[in-house]
Amino acid sequence: MNNESVKYPKLLILCHNIYENTNNIGKTLISLLDFWPKEKLCEVYLRNEVPSFEHCYDYYRILDKEILKSYIKGKRIVGRSFKKDINTSINDCNDREMNLYNLGNKRIPLVSLCRDLLWKKKSWKNSSFDKWLDEQKPEVILFVPNDYSLIYPIAKYIIKKCNIPLIPYYMDDAFYYGTFVSPIDYIRRISIRKKAKPLLQNASKIITIGPKMAEVYCKKFGKDCINLMNSVQIKEYLPKGNKKVIVMSYVGNLHSNRWKSIVEIGKTLDYLNREVILQVYSPSFVSEKMNKAFSNIKSIHFMGKVMPDEVEKVLINSDILLFVESFIRKSKASTKYSLSTKIPEYLNAYRCIFAYGPSDISSIEYLKNNNLAITCTSKTNLVSALEKVLEFRNKIDVEEIQAFVRENHCIEKNRRIIEQIIFEEVKNENSIY
Repeated sequence: MNNESVKYPKLLILCHNIYENTNNIGKTLISLLDFWPKEKLCEVYLRNEVPSFEHCYDYYRILDKEILKSYIKGKRIVGRSFKKDINTSINDCNDREMNLYNLGNKRIPLVSLCRDLLWKKKSWKNSSFDKWLDEQKPEVILFVPNDYSLIYPIAKYIIKKCNIPLIPYYMDDAFYYGTFVSPIDYIRRISIRKKAKPLLQNASKIITIGPKMAEVYCKKFGKDCINLMNSVQIKEYLPKGNKKVIVMSYVGNLHSNRWKSIVEIGKTLDYLNREVILQVYSPSFVSEKMNKAFSNIKSIHFMGKVMPDEVEKVLINSDILLFVESFIRKSKASTKYSLSTKIPEYLNAYRCIFAYGPSDISSIEYLKNNNLAITCTSKTNLVSALEKVLEFRNKIDVEEIQAFVRENHCIEKNRRIIEQIIFEEVKNENSIY
């Protein structure tokens, strides 16, 4: 351990997603914490993936299938640790398990409720987990909850066992204040709010992913809320080459019914009959229904998954970058207060952004209110909006965009902010639970 790393407290990340750049939450966390000494980081996560150890050396994983098996075989089989130079990085997730996680991504209330109920057994509370926590000796928790109540008891247990403070970081809204999806979903939200309330009451502050979420959470919980969005290393502008065909690119997930908005855009491009191709890059599972919809549209070219180190190349080779959200009520509820990780990456490419989605979604508001994109918030205006973006695609104010990114998404600036938050929390004796 070098002298520089000694001053850093041991930080435990508690999150559903693995701390890797293979997922949006991991990508945001890495943008903020990759400067942190790797030996002073550890993570507890709940997805069937294995680490590369590129960003952290110590992990503890708890899986749904282990919880399920524990009802028969006992809790000793639940949870396992991963440590650099000891464990291999072979993904042990089979197709059936991936399909189950893809089903979870659809946010079907009954499925989500069943998962929360499954975890009530708390089989993760065992000697294996205790041993790992004793070895790690964390000094503070960065808690990144998701759309389930099951992770809150884990946070509560770690706080009590290790006697350490917790910093909540909400990247997705789990509470759905003022939003009704279904009776089952309403019951779930009550449970999540109930479990979250004592943790948030004892937290000194809450980190949120965007200004709209910060405004709501500040009123609901009476806490200081600090915005920390996905951050980027500011790039220089690279001019586009002259191409006969206009390339519009979408890079991101297709769940929350975003794929349906992409289909609407593709159909409209076909109707306009311009020389435009819409390239869709996504790691998401593509169902037979989605594949058929994409295949029936001439403009859409589904490109599959793009590796993280190739994303920048895709963006700068595009004329227009597409951002979409769904108009479907259930999907709107899940994205209302979140701010997409794609936005700073798109901005940093200095290409025209076309945003299509409801006007009251945080990401659409952010792009529109800051004059960062040509936006369309109504299906009836899609034809005219696409005609506008095709006409003005090359009229980008690079200096203005660069100034905005430097102010709001600069990686160096945001890393200083989160470092200060963590250091202050560790020093604040009143924050110890």
